[in-house]
Amino acid sequence: MAGVRDGDCQCTRPAGVTYLVVLGQRVGLRGIEGLFSRWESEGREPEDLRDVEILSALRERNYLSDAAAPAYAEAARGAYAGRFRRSTHPAGPTYPAAPSRSGEEGDDAQG
Repeated sequence: MAGVRDGDCQCTRPAGVTYLVVLGQRVGLRGIEGLFSRWESEGREPEDLRDVEILSALRERNYLSDAAAPAYAEAARGAYAGRFRRSTHPAGPTYPAAPSRSGEEGDDAQG
């Protein structure tokens, strides 16, 4: 079976499967990367996505029980939020440069 390496696991996972933690269990979902890419290209922010919309999209390629549906929506929104933050802030936070201390009194240089 074709697959890709799954982190530190000595196993492979089927290509096209993304793992999320739902109700404390690691579950594999098909098509979620494509879904996230579509939302990203549409400029969708995580907080703008409604549960019914997320669940409808996930159910196109996955079985989700009705009882666990809210947890799937929360997990998918959280995963998308992480991806969204990384794509909109790829270098992480920026901080102002510290003032130069060269030539100041109290310089730590010893001589």
